[in-house]
Amino acid sequence: MNGSITNSVRDFYGNTYNVILAVKNEDFKFGIGVKVNENGEVEIVGDFYKVPRHKIEEFQQKLIQRYTSNALQLALIQLGFQTQTQKLQDKIIVRAWSL
Repeated sequence: MNGSITNSVRDFYGNTYNVILAVKNEDFKFGIGVKVNENGEVEIVGDFYKVPRHKIEEFQQKLIQRYTSNALQLALIQLGFQTQTQKLQDKIIVRAWSL
């Protein structure tokens, strides 16, 4: 996303919030981050004032894609497969094989 990875985001008022993972870039000047709320649900947080909705959705889709590929790879390894991941344009390809 052409930015820096950090572990905090700020709101418009300058308050800082710690998160699991955040990205700061040209679109998300104060950061867009991921946290787990008190109910155990994953939330995307940040100050989204004047941020186009499609930029927030793009972050969400990339996050889901990365999480899914990592979860799939871990499950395949636990089943005894060798795995390899490759990023091809905007897709993540997971290959698996057994020996």
